[in-house]
Amino acid sequence: MTKINIYKKSGLFTGFELDGHTEKEVLCAAISTATQMTVLGIKDELKLNPFIKVSDGYLKLIIDEKDVKNEKVQLLMKTCYDTLKQIIKNQKKYVKLEVKENV
Repeated sequence: MTKINIYKKSGLFTGFELDGHTEKEVLCAAISTATQMTVLGIKDELKLNPFIKVSDGYLKLIIDEKDVKNEKVQLLMKTCYDTLKQIIKNQKKYVKLEVKENV
């Protein structure tokens, strides 16, 4: 099972954390693509320096506090969240998505 935590503080996205693999490779690839595109958008396109940790079956992104209010960061994060919700819509057996406030 893949566990996805979306972090928010004061209504703004502050990061996410994914842990685990699904039993469905296509589902796992879709989740990885959505989250990695978000990381690349924030890091490479917006030229920001978030905290990123990657290992097998694990990805964590924490946006620097000074960048959280950046409209483009919020747009990328919201798009990622909305995409993840659609990807896992009928896959509750394989993926658990939680939004954690004040993180």
